[in-house]
Amino acid sequence: MKKTKKRLLLTLLLSLFGAFALVACDNEEEEEPATPVAKYTVTFDVNGGALAEGAASSKELEIGQALGELPTPTNANGVFGGWYDGETLVAAETAAYTQNVTLTAKWLQVQTMDTVELHLNRTDRSSTYTLGGFTDTDGNALSDITVGVADTSVATLGGNTLTAVTDGSTSLTVVWQGVRFENVATVEVYSWQAIASEAELDTVRENLDGSYYLTSNITGAGEFAMIAPVDGENEEFTGRFDGCGYQLGGYSVTDYWWGWNGGLFGTIGATGVVENLSVSVASPETAVKCWGGIAAINKGTVRNCFVDITLTHGAPTGYYAGAIVGKNDITGTIESCIASVNGTGATGERFASVAGLNQGAVVNAYALSEVYGAYCRDIGASTNVCSYIDMEYFQNLADVSVFPSTAWGKPQNRLPVLLNADRAELVVFDTLLSLNDHPDAESNNVILAYDRDYNLIASGLSFESSDTTVATVSDNGEITVTGSGTATITVIKGADSVEVTVDCEHWKAISSYADWCAIATNEDYSSNFYLTADIDGEGATAPQIGGYDTNTSRPSFTGRVDGRGYTLKNVGIDVDPWKHNGGLFDMFGGVIENLSLEINAPTGTLKSFGLLVNQNSGIIRNCKLTVAVTTGNVNGVSSAGALVRANNGLIENCIVVATGSVEAGQYFASIAGANTATGKIRNVYAVSPFAACGQDVGAVANQSYAVYATEAELLASVTFDTFDRSLWTVSETALPALKK
Repeated sequence: MKKTKKRLLLTLLLSLFGAFALVACDNEEEEEPATPVAKYTVTFDVNGGALAEGAASSKELEIGQALGELPTPTNANGVFGGWYDGETLVAAETAAYTQNVTLTAKWLQVQTMDTVELHLNRTDRSSTYTLGGFTDTDGNALSDITVGVADTSVATLGGNTLTAVTDGSTSLTVVWQGVRFENVATVEVYSWQAIASEAELDTVRENLDGSYYLTSNITGAGEFAMIAPVDGENEEFTGRFDGCGYQLGGYSVTDYWWGWNGGLFGTIGATGVVENLSVSVASPETAVKCWGGIAAINKGTVRNCFVDITLTHGAPTGYYAGAIVGKNDITGTIESCIASVNGTGATGERFASVAGLNQGAVVNAYALSEVYGAYCRDIGASTNVCSYIDMEYFQNLADVSVFPSTAWGKPQNRLPVLLNADRAELVVFDTLLSLNDHPDAESNNVILAYDRDYNLIASGLSFESSDTTVATVSDNGEITVTGSGTATITVIKGADSVEVTVDCEHWKAISSYADWCAIATNEDYSSNFYLTADIDGEGATAPQIGGYDTNTSRPSFTGRVDGRGYTLKNVGIDVDPWKHNGGLFDMFGGVIENLSLEINAPTGTLKSFGLLVNQNSGIIRNCKLTVAVTTGNVNGVSSAGALVRANNGLIENCIVVATGSVEAGQYFASIAGANTATGKIRNVYAVSPFAACGQDVGAVANQSYAVYATEAELLASVTFDTFDRSLWTVSETALPALKK
């Protein structure tokens, strides 16, 4: 009974709990709140501008809702160009987002223009300039703008035409949608002074900030005190000097300011410009530490300039010297320039065919220079800068196509030339030709004529020769040498004509030992000779050619001897005991080339000698000499050599083979008994038991020679790269041999 009551009570309690649970669940479903609407926030980045006072810097929108009206900010430095989402312009009426976004204001500027140049006192340049349309920074054309000139004392504006008033600099201003934009364009007005004489050129020093232009060539300027610095002060030329394609010819700069800076301009300042100028200049006689054909130091701009420089006194010594500028400073620019370097400097002097030192920028600058490179030192920015050894290299490698055609003419097979207003309608460069009847030389030469813009004239020309016994000329301008002497070739196009002088050189053939001896017996010391065959002297002593003996005073030999690869052999040199000097040639100032020699060493008493030349002031090149020495200079004077006794000139690309020995106290050198202070020996090699030179105080910077004990050692050490393969046979197994 008790158990039954307990079960009934438990069942009743569980029923009541379940009822309460169901009621509770029903109450929860009825009180659950509705889902909230999603929103996003738009933040405005004014990007340096400002919103109107009280305007909100952000706004909240429902997800997917379009932006709608957006604020318009302002900026004193620009015109509002819209709100951007990254790189995309936002269209407020349609753009909608599903997440927070930041919009950035874009500010438009008036697009700046290049510098506008106006010119006074020059008929070839305008004093007015017509303004075109203005655009914003996105390239959109602007309307409803007001244009003004910041300084109307320099230039004025009427309508859209700028007019120069006086020398100076100002700028254009533009007002657009209430915003004032200054310095939209720089306006430079140059008041030019014409320079037509040396006296007028001197006035440049009186105003180093002025503008000057040449109206003609000024030649024979001679010694010229440089334009800047002035009176020993380190002043700078900060103006403009426009050569207009004309030349300052034949000037040399005096030693100035304690020998520090030398050049047509001492220093060109950072704003200085020298352009379109051709100069012909000789290097200074005295030492100048920093020197250049255009300027010693350039801090500004040198462009479209041509420098023809002759190193008559040796290159300037000291820090930096260059054909165009000595030192191109950090702010300096050299652009589209050419240098032609003639001659060489003295030993130990530094010279470069473009710039001695480049710290700035050099673009498109080339030189024609046999010896010197473009720079002594280059730590700046260089593009298309090089020095070439001859015209063939220049024509094949120099990219002058980038030179502006408004400044340069580019004739075929020639260095580019600067254009000027006085250039002739008919131009022939080779107004003086030297042709010859050497059997291996080109006896024909075609005259090339150009129009005033240096385009080659291919038709419509006629030619006349003044003396057909000297030279004839064909209908296409081809000259043929017919005799010795001088003739005038007239080139004709319409009413214009140019005369070309042709100097025809005669070469005499040497076919026998008697022909060789006749050079001395006839004292024919200024003529040109060439060998037609090997010549055997059969042990005879050859009469000495040129120079001095005890009885007569004879001139030096100044002609040319071309062996054409043939051999003069089995000959001895004069051994007159009263003569201090011996050799096939005595005093020599000409050229010997392409000659093989087998000379018999002297056996009598002779104080000093050179087997080929006693005293050389000329050129000996591409020669090969073989000698067997049995006795040397028996009087012990140390000036005996296989090629020369004393070398004051140039010996290059030669080979000596010497054998034998000399007695005690005697001396013999494989190349030169003495190489003097002006002597140069380049690429000369010997197989010999004797030293190379008795004494060498020559041009060390140009030296390249060596002596080897055996032929194998020479072949293992020398590549003979400098030996002309058209003249020499070069192999790895035998010494080079001259080609016939």
